[in-house]
Amino acid sequence: MAMDFELTGLFPRGLSAPTNLDTIQERYRRSAESAKTFIPIQFGLCTAVWNAEKQAYQCQSFNFYIHPYVSKRGYQFNCDLASLQFLSSNGFDFNKLFSKGIHFVSQQKQATIEEQNNEKETKPRSKITLQPADEEFLNGSLDKIQEWLQTTEVSLELPACNSYLMRILFQEIPERFPSLTLSQVSVEGQKFWKSLKLARLSAEEKKKQEETEAQETKDRLDGMAGFRRVVDVMCDVNKPLVGHNMLLDLCYFYNYFIGSLPDDVQEFKTSLLSKFP
Repeated sequence: MAMDFELTGLFPRGLSAPTNLDTIQERYRRSAESAKTFIPIQFGLCTAVWNAEKQAYQCQSFNFYIHPYVSKRGYQFNCDLASLQFLSSNGFDFNKLFSKGIHFVSQQKQATIEEQNNEKETKPRSKITLQPADEEFLNGSLDKIQEWLQTTEVSLELPACNSYLMRILFQEIPERFPSLTLSQVSVEGQKFWKSLKLARLSAEEKKKQEETEAQETKDRLDGMAGFRRVVDVMCDVNKPLVGHNMLLDLCYFYNYFIGSLPDDVQEFKTSLLSKFP
């Protein structure tokens, strides 16, 4: 396999370009600093498969527009105007990058997110001490629930509220009505306010819903990997990886697809060699 990156920059401000006098550790440090500053925006891959009939290797090349996974908080990155002008003058399609690019997260970052999610699901949140105004709001909601339970309606949607009041509802309602299921519903035209939907389900229905929600969470977390799934396969097949002037590319490959770059070049080499012969 051969690979190559296109990047938003090469050398951060204040960091001189590599020289022939660099030690291996110094050259690695410069390349690692670049990978920590800029981002990869295109990944070129060429695979070679032996064709027994033709007694020759058959090569196939691919180009992928890629970018880091963008959460609700957004994603900020550095770029060098000269690098972007160079890419633009050579036909790089920035519209395609941002409209159709494939997102990715590193193996390390995804593992951290999954761990945080599991902790959030299992670790009880600290309880809010209710103030008089909070109790008034809660009692109004509880009255609506009691009225609804006297009807045959399957579900009830409470008025929209902010995240603080929503947390109070999630804290107090399950203690009083453990058989009800709670879910947040987006409100058109409201960015920060949501309404709470309650439903009464049988034990079997509730179990099925919990399983569905757990699967949706798993699918969402798995989907964050995006383009990194290609990288996972590249690591799993254990084939040689080649490239031109490749140390810089390897640093970007490691930092954005595997995890945080080690400080020591020997540790970096050992880790990469465990994935590629």
